[in-house]
Amino acid sequence: MSFFLDLPPLARIAVIDTPELIARLNADPACDRDFARRGGPLLNRLLQARFSRHLRTRRGTLPAFLPRGDAARAEARTILEDRLCAIGVDELSASSGVGELAEWVSGHRPEEEGGPLVQTVIGRTFAPSFSGSPRTWRAAKDLDAFLGAGPLGAAWLRATGRVAGAIDTLARPLGDDPQAVHAVGIAAPTLHRSLAEMRAVMAAPTQRARIDEDRAALRCLRAPPTVPRIATAPLQVPFRARAIPAGTLILFRLSAAAEARLDATTAFGGPGWSRCPAQAFVGTLLRAVWRRAAADRDAPVHRGPRLVHDSDERASA
Repeated sequence: MSFFLDLPPLARIAVIDTPELIARLNADPACDRDFARRGGPLLNRLLQARFSRHLRTRRGTLPAFLPRGDAARAEARTILEDRLCAIGVDELSASSGVGELAEWVSGHRPEEEGGPLVQTVIGRTFAPSFSGSPRTWRAAKDLDAFLGAGPLGAAWLRATGRVAGAIDTLARPLGDDPQAVHAVGIAAPTLHRSLAEMRAVMAAPTQRARIDEDRAALRCLRAPPTVPRIATAPLQVPFRARAIPAGTLILFRLSAAAEARLDATTAFGGPGWSRCPAQAFVGTLLRAVWRRAAADRDAPVHRGPRLVHDSDERASA
């Protein structure tokens, strides 16, 4: 249920969880990601600082936390989108990374290998030599926890150095590219949830037999739990007589909105200025993984190289 919370001087937040209202507000120029703005209630200031100050590499802020008017962000997104759209399902299906990920979805690899394998496939679209590991996966989980934590939890993650350490762990092998760090650090946990659902469906023979790769890609798709926006001017909403005021933090509950209706457009942030450049690529990847996993589900599997664990890294240092 969408609602508006106004508790001055603590918080002024609107929570939106229907696809139609998410699309409507996101299309309004007054709905933005200008988190560098200051002022407002305490919780608003804390959350805005979280998005604008801490989720950045040496080369800049991660793209999902940049405002709609940022021309460099828009140009980089278009270039990345065009490059990812050119990758077809046959090409992905033939890649070794997707083959290993399909082995995991088929149940031929242990549960703990899933996250690093997801990071490997995503990361290699930016740096061909990138390989996920338990260390890079912990970094992604720390960033995922930071985004979803309350004020005390987020402060603890910052104070212990886990946020800065996670960014550094992911940025170094990716040349500090903000798009790449977003992909392996922010997007990877969501894609992992999609593939974990696919692994569960693949393990159930009756479900597996009823769906093809297109249906599997849509059914298993998961969206980020919540994405933030901020009102730069008053915004009218149907559940409130008066407009929500400027400075209101807006939280789109994408997972609730998208997964209830299997709505891929909502899952990727909707069309227009904030759309995810990887929407087509993720759909292609999910179809490719299902194709390989379905073919290999009951066949003997030759496993790829064992993932490097932290103890191995220390031993070779």
